[in-house]
Amino acid sequence: MAAQYGTNLHMPESSWAWRLPTIVQCILPGIVACMVMFFPETPRWLISKDRREEAIAIMAKYHGDGDAQSPVVQLQLHEITEDFARFRNENPWWDLRELFNTRAARYRLMLVICMSFFGQCASLPPSLDR
Repeated sequence: MAAQYGTNLHMPESSWAWRLPTIVQCILPGIVACMVMFFPETPRWLISKDRREEAIAIMAKYHGDGDAQSPVVQLQLHEITEDFARFRNENPWWDLRELFNTRAARYRLMLVICMSFFGQCASLPPSLDR
């Protein structure tokens, strides 16, 4: 909002008043989007896809100083496999009915929706006067 105020103040008649803050805000997410291809998969995802050895190798690299038999690596591996065993028969997707089950849940859901909606609308009027 401060960036939009500054660009509106210094470039009131230019279309760059809204373009410049948008471009600046896209730089870091753009870098992350390009680099995400080089990020390793998470051990939890690898174990869920039956790629246990790769998961152990990644945990050893980042948490066990390269030692797959490190107590930290073994503890993490045990916790992940135990968690999968506990929730194996449950639906992997979150049950959205919990958002509507009680009056309090519906109230909280509407608060979140309204906060998001009005938060977006708060910065809309300055960009509409072009």
